[in-house]
Amino acid sequence: MGTKDRERRVYPKEFKADAPAEKHEKPVRQVAADLGVNENILYRWIQ
Repeated sequence: MGTKDRERRVYPKEFKADAPAEKHEKPVRQVAADLGVNENILYRWIQ
């Protein structure tokens, strides 16, 4: 199963903008788990 077989998730801009704000209260790992996203994606949104 390659990456071509997977469907890419699209997150709304509002979701991306609000997610990093939570990082100040909790570790990134916990915020990512709470939101159901990968840590690497969350780090990208923070940048």
